[in-house]
Amino acid sequence: MAATATTPAASISPWSDSDIGAVGFAGSASVNPNGSITVSGSGADIWNQTDAFNFESQSFVGNGSIIAQVTAQTNVSSWAKSGVMVRETNDADSRYVLLALTPSNGVTLQARTATHVTPTISIQTPAKTGVWLELVRTGNSFSGYVSTDGATWKLVGSVAIPMVNNVRAGLAVTAHNNSTICKATFSNIAIAPAGTEASSWSAGAAGPMARWESESFSCNGLLYVFGGYTDRSLD
Repeated sequence: MAATATTPAASISPWSDSDIGAVGFAGSASVNPNGSITVSGSGADIWNQTDAFNFESQSFVGNGSIIAQVTAQTNVSSWAKSGVMVRETNDADSRYVLLALTPSNGVTLQARTATHVTPTISIQTPAKTGVWLELVRTGNSFSGYVSTDGATWKLVGSVAIPMVNNVRAGLAVTAHNNSTICKATFSNIAIAPAGTEASSWSAGAAGPMARWESESFSCNGLLYVFGGYTDRSLD
């Protein structure tokens, strides 16, 4: 049974819109009066070693789920894709999991399991406009579900991909045709991340004196570093 997301996307914040990869036309996203979001994306595909699409996303930390209903999609290619995605970074060759509706090929669950490789996972199931899509993350396991009513869910498939704790989750649209734009409208959007933001690392100033045999260890999510000797003389 699919998890239940509880946080609706009523406005564009905290979402951010980005074109990923080499797109033919700039993409965009806008909020409609009824709270749905329309995403416009060009791009050759979300596939191969690098992707080209538009991504309306927000920070997603730890376990959780993203749900959206695809209520409209322009048919610019039989393999145009509009769906929900969890992506490690906004780099064109990033690891990702995508559950997307296509105009002629139903819903596809696909994933890039390592950076800069062609996806090796693609699972298809029949579906049409109006389908509900959900991706659920539990550790490094990602499961995709579809529903015709938002209440009864069917598992499409599950994949295992090692990803960092802090990722991006959102709405992905590619035209599968870099000479045009595909528009898709997503309703009933909900994201329910369960984690907390990880610490941000930064480089500090070098120590005033050189050390050797310094030690470090981690405990309860903290890193402890201890200085060593100033030289190799122990007299």
